This record gives sequence, structure tokens and C-alpha cells, in this order.
Amino acid sequence: MRSEDKGPLGFTTGQWRLFTLVLVVSLALAGFYFLKERRLHDSAALYVGLPLFFALAISLTAKAKTTVGATMKGLSIALFLSAPVFKEGFICILFASPILFIVAALVASLADLIKKKIDARSKVRLSAVVTVLMVASLEGTPYELYTFSDRYSVSYTTTVNKSVADIRANIENPGFSHSTRPLLLRVFPFPAKLSGHGLHVGAEHKVDFVYKKWIVTNVHEGSTVFRVVESSDRLIRFDIPHDTSYLSNYLTWNSSAILMEPIADGETRVTWTLDFTRDLDPAWYFGPLQTYAAWLTAKVLVGNATS
Repeated sequence: MRSEDKGPLGFTTGQWRLFTLVLVVSLALAGFYFLKERRLHDSAALYVGLPLFFALAISLTAKAKTTVGATMKGLSIALFLSAPVFKEGFICILFASPILFIVAALVASLADLIKKKIDARSKVRLSAVVTVLMVASLEGTPYELYTFSDRYSVSYTTTVNKSVADIRANIENPGFSHSTRPLLLRVFPFPAKLSGHGLHVGAEHKVDFVYKKWIVTNVHEGSTVFRVVESSDRLIRFDIPHDTSYLSNYLTWNSSAILMEPIADGETRVTWTLDFTRDLDPAWYFGPLQTYAAWLTAKVLVGNATS
């Protein structure tokens, strides 16, 4: 078997490719630390900009048929190495990884096409995609060229065979069941303790959480306080004056309200509305994802209040 040709400094081509991959991963991690230091780790610069850089760097060194594979492998390594840096490691990686891999795979695939068929049209396509992604990566930074609304409101409505009095009693003394939580919400830690009493204006209800910041180590405690700011026979509205839970890294809860409308035959139409501010960019990815998660949360809250 013919030995692989030596390159500069006596290293083989394979060794140089491995060195380049390690260098690119290191630069990507350095970029993450830089963004975190500048408090831009919740912007599109991390979720779009870094995978764009990663894919372009790999495409310049990988073989024509291995650009996508090398990019996916290198990005996976970078994500595992960055896990200790993320506060809620597995949660952040779980929800952010799709957009990271989508952006990287898109650019790497176009680079592969260009290597197979080098023509002006292919280069224009790659340049156009790269330009769009570069502009998109500025969202959430001081240099963003466009803005999207970061305020959202979601509601879940259902009709139950319960009286308003029964529902109010459940809200005043809440309980949570693991079995009622959808799969998407089960990756988040379950409330460790519930405290508080009353539905009069000024009453506060506290939810305590205990979770592992780095997947299995470094136990962290946080809490969310819900304060009654409006209370009537049919409507109870809370604001959230205090939130140090894991979710405070991703979004800011503004208010939570339940509307109870009596209808015929002892039934009640129940609507739970959650208002929140999205703290992660880009909006086109995290907006729909957080809206859906909030809608599921409202559904769970209705289920707990009417069980």
C-alpha cells in the first residue's frame, strides 16, 4: 500500500486536515467565549454566525465529498466541548442544536456543489446564501439591520365540567403532575416546591426549582414568584416580579392570567393566557419554538387547575 504523500513540515494530508479541524473547533469555541464575554451569547451571532464561520472554514480544507460530514463531525465536537460553558448544558444544546446544524449543513452542501461543478452561477448562489446568513447573524447585536417584535401572548382554551369555585380552589392550592406534562416540557426540571396562598390582590405564589447547571453536576436553585394583580369572580391575573429559574435565561415572563366563563349545565370555559418576552435570537427560530412551548405550558396549567 502506497504511503500518503508528505506535505509541509513532513505532515501527511490527513494530519493537516485533522489539524485544521481542531483549529476550526478551537476558533469556534473562542468565538463563543468572546460572545459570552460581550453578553451576545443570546443573539443570532452565536446561533447563525458561528455555524456559518464553521462551515465556510471546513469547506476550504475538506475533500469534495466530505465537506458536510466533516462539518457535522466538527460541529458536534464543538457542541460537546462547549457543554460545560452553557449554564443549563443539555437543555441549551438540545434546543439550539437544530439551527446550528441547519445553517452549517446548508453552507457545507452548497460548498460541495461548487466543488463538483465550479461555475459562476454556483458561486453566486453560495455568495447570496452567505450574505443572507451574515445579515441574519447580526440580529440581537448592536449592529442588527432589522428588528422583530420580542413580545408574545399565547392562550389555551378548553371547556370542563367544573364550577368556577372548584377551579379557583385548585388555583389557590395548586398541584403539578408529571403525567400531564407534554414530552417537550419534560426535559425541564420539575418544580421542587410550591408555596403561597390566597387569590386576593397582592397574594404571592412561589415555585422553587432545583436543577443541574452542567448536566449532572453543580446543583443550582431558582424560583419564580407569581403575584396577584387583578382578582375577580371570573378573572385572576398574575405578574412575575421575581424569576431566577432556568427559563429566565431564555425568556422573561410578563403576566399570567386565567379567565373562567360559566356556561350551561355546570360547565366552565377556561382560558389561560401567558405573556412573555423572547430573550433569544434569531426570531424566526426561537419565536415559534418558545411560542409553542408557552402554549403547552398554558395547556398544562389549565389541566392542573381543572383536574
